[in-house]
Amino acid sequence: MPVGVSLSQLIAESPEPLVSGIESLDEALGGGFQPRSIYEVYGPPGTGKTQLGISLVERSQGPTLWIETFQTLPTSLLSPTAKQHCFRTRCTKFTQLLYLWQTLSEPYPLVIIDGLSQLLCDHMNHLEQRSSGLNNLHDTKCKHLATLFTAITKYAHQTSSMVLLLNHCMNTSHLNGALAPFEQDLDVVDDGSYFLVTSTAKRNVQVLRSALVASGVAMGPRDSRWECFLTRRIALFWQWDPSSSARNKPNKSRIAILTTPARRDAVQVPCKVQQTLHVMQDDVVWDSEG
Repeated sequence: MPVGVSLSQLIAESPEPLVSGIESLDEALGGGFQPRSIYEVYGPPGTGKTQLGISLVERSQGPTLWIETFQTLPTSLLSPTAKQHCFRTRCTKFTQLLYLWQTLSEPYPLVIIDGLSQLLCDHMNHLEQRSSGLNNLHDTKCKHLATLFTAITKYAHQTSSMVLLLNHCMNTSHLNGALAPFEQDLDVVDDGSYFLVTSTAKRNVQVLRSALVASGVAMGPRDSRWECFLTRRIALFWQWDPSSSARNKPNKSRIAILTTPARRDAVQVPCKVQQTLHVMQDDVVWDSEG
């Protein structure tokens, strides 16, 4: 909560939640995506992360900001109205993104960062190569993410904005030698979190987590230092049903798993991601993010 603003003023000025159009997801979120909040959406390619972001842009009242990293927003999927109020900018380095949030003053009810996890992976790999004497990359990652999310949270509270992160996911099983030196002797801890990711035995079930956590390097047990800034985390996955199939092909449905980083709770809801609101042509090709 910003200093110097009364609770009654915040309540009076608080805008309505931004609905996604997916009833089950909006209901699980308490009516939609809440203002003054940061949400993360992650999942494998093709599960509809970009599609969900576009759906929110279509329904947003007022200008929106889409921050691109390594992938361009498919503007052909936006309606003419959405194109007029959707502004884009590009950041290809983590430091550029941090500077953007520290200097951004124009209010946008909705801001989407597409690919923060990729920027982070590049950033940590660069630090690892540049500073061979830097032993604890995990603490550095947590510190840098906490600095970034502090700036985002300050902006979100001052402008009553909702910030959405669209991120990749990564497998939490890695070969020995892929982690920072201080983590190489760790084994999987069966505490429900599946976080410590180096295992001496082969696991039949692999766990997909946000690439902000399972980033290949700089992994460790102290991600709560920056995860506390996230309101909710939404994982999008395909669920296969081999029992009911057509022409020997199992049916699939999209599901969303909602978690609150501060707690261990998890809610699973069906998530039929809607097509964009305008009429789409048959020859439109979706990108790898779906």
